Amino acid sequence: MFIKRKVMKALTLAALCLPVASFASERIVTIGPGVTEIVYALHQGEQVIATDTSSRIPVSASKLPKVGYYRGLSSEGLLSLKPSRLIGTEDMGPSIVLEQVKKAGVEVTVLPGGYSLESLGQRIEQLSTALGQQDAGNELWASTQKTLEQAKAVSKDKKPLKVIFMMAHTGTAMLAGNDTAANTLIELAGGVNPAKANFTGYKPVSAESLLMMSPDLIIVSSATLHQEGSPAAVLQRMPGLQATPAGRDSRVLTIDGSVIMSGLGPRVGDAALKLATQMYGSDNTTAVAKN
Repeated sequence: MFIKRKVMKALTLAALCLPVASFASERIVTIGPGVTEIVYALHQGEQVIATDTSSRIPVSASKLPKVGYYRGLSSEGLLSLKPSRLIGTEDMGPSIVLEQVKKAGVEVTVLPGGYSLESLGQRIEQLSTALGQQDAGNELWASTQKTLEQAKAVSKDKKPLKVIFMMAHTGTAMLAGNDTAANTLIELAGGVNPAKANFTGYKPVSAESLLMMSPDLIIVSSATLHQEGSPAAVLQRMPGLQATPAGRDSRVLTIDGSVIMSGLGPRVGDAALKLATQMYGSDNTTAVAKN
């Protein structure tokens, strides 16, 4: 009887250790900058063996093998790396590739997509659970919320600025409307995006539309400013932009575009706090809207 009890105890301990051993031996491929950053923020970066081409942060992730564009994955390329788990949002694909990878025995973790703060919280919660890192996930979400509260405090009692985000990497310049990470960031920083009510996603707009939006501030990515060369050149990318309040006073701010690429990631709190501080300033003299 004593031997049986010892055997049962040993088997129980072994069973309890199985998830830990499984997590410790993961070979993870992450798809999407936000997903990749969450995995690293959960202290699981050492298990990542490859990422999609857009995952460049942290630096160690940028040096890993790349499996291609997140919507154009290849089963051959993925399986050649012998991954144990593939992680991405609902946007990754094509679906037939995901099915092929599943049939090959790879665990495919599909997280909620979307550009809202709520969807980010869901991604952190579900991914931390999948990787057995619930405590780290709770800490990450609490830290993000704390920073966002700080950003909210910066803009408290200030007149909300009308802020547009312009994307002009190549071709026609476009504004961010509703259901974009840029719109969420603007709102988290205490601003109001006048393009939100007009359209969803990114679209070019006319000079008349810009004048009606009457933005107080224009935001571009640092890559766009580098490409254009100066704020003055940025203002020339859209007809009518120079005639807006932001254009007349050359109110152009830059953000790290990787923060809003392919959805929100764990750096959004820091980005919102930095943007709120740039927009309103501790003394309320930075980019204040005219009455």
